[in-house]
Amino acid sequence: MLIRLDIQGLSLSRGERRLFSDLSFALSAGEAAALTGANGAGKTSLLRAVAGFIRPDAGTVVFHDAEGEMEAETARRTALHLLGHQEGLKPQRTARQELGFQV
Repeated sequence: MLIRLDIQGLSLSRGERRLFSDLSFALSAGEAAALTGANGAGKTSLLRAVAGFIRPDAGTVVFHDAEGEMEAETARRTALHLLGHQEGLKPQRTARQELGFQV
């Protein structure tokens, strides 16, 4: 069971654009964080980096259980879940198609 997440000096770019640099914070079990920002600010990219789907440019993501620091892949495989999002409306579809719930 995860009891702590430490983000230390995390930096992430997408293409040529730096999304954030030297980001550090910690969350313990029972705590929550709200990620806010404009589209393209790096909110989803941060979550994808924590989940191990993308590699940050710099910094570390460290998971802890009751015994101490966990191997990241073990933590991700056994104790971490990421629910993504999809667009509610598809821009390539017409309003009629969306209202008709066509697939």
